[in-house]
Amino acid sequence: MCLDYLNSRKISNDRFNKERKNLLAMFNWGRDILDLKSNPVAKIKQLPHNRAAQYVPLQQDIFRILAVATPEERVFLYSYLHTGARRSSIFRLTWSEDIDFEGKRIRIGSRKSRDGSFKYVWLPMTSELHDSLKWWWGHRRDNLWVFTSKKGGPWTERRGFLRSLCHRAGVREFGFHAIRRHVASVLASQNVPLKTIGEILDHSKLSTTERYVYNLNNDLAVTMELLSQKQNTHEDTQTIQKEGSVK
Repeated sequence: MCLDYLNSRKISNDRFNKERKNLLAMFNWGRDILDLKSNPVAKIKQLPHNRAAQYVPLQQDIFRILAVATPEERVFLYSYLHTGARRSSIFRLTWSEDIDFEGKRIRIGSRKSRDGSFKYVWLPMTSELHDSLKWWWGHRRDNLWVFTSKKGGPWTERRGFLRSLCHRAGVREFGFHAIRRHVASVLASQNVPLKTIGEILDHSKLSTTERYVYNLNNDLAVTMELLSQKQNTHEDTQTIQKEGSVK
């Protein structure tokens, strides 16, 4: 019955595998709660699926969106670029519990745990992130949430934010998750150990980080582009900021 259902949903191999994953989780729950004797989906193999190369923003494009961003938007971006955190983790940041200016630390929380409870990790702040958050603290609109929506309270979504920035900067559009891939690509290009990258990105399994970095390295155009970006970082930043000022 499970196989018939999956075949009926096989729009693509990727869809088949996703539906299989959901069924597998459901029957695992049934074994734990309803004392089912076995999980029939475990005998059904995944179908081969070639992952498409995931887009990673180029360093020069990151510089360009930073150059056209407002001071508030820039602080928001730095929080992603200097932590590699998930979008929801940045939305939930609070001044009192998650920002430690004296210790130069930022606490990132997520529900990526087996029981769905929050898991937290303290990351050292870069000097740039520390200074930008310190500036934002002096211009804050809320004493609780670091980033407050126009309606008050924390953001739950911020549709169009990056799309607008990319359009203003004249670069290819990308989303919040692409920033995580960008952070991983920068770390991997500097030979940071996979285990360390996984800890920063809050991956519970090393295999997740391996797959993540493997997909990045498969995009040879992006990987080779990283070789030239380190050489002109400071010069490019100054040039782009001047161009932004002229505009």
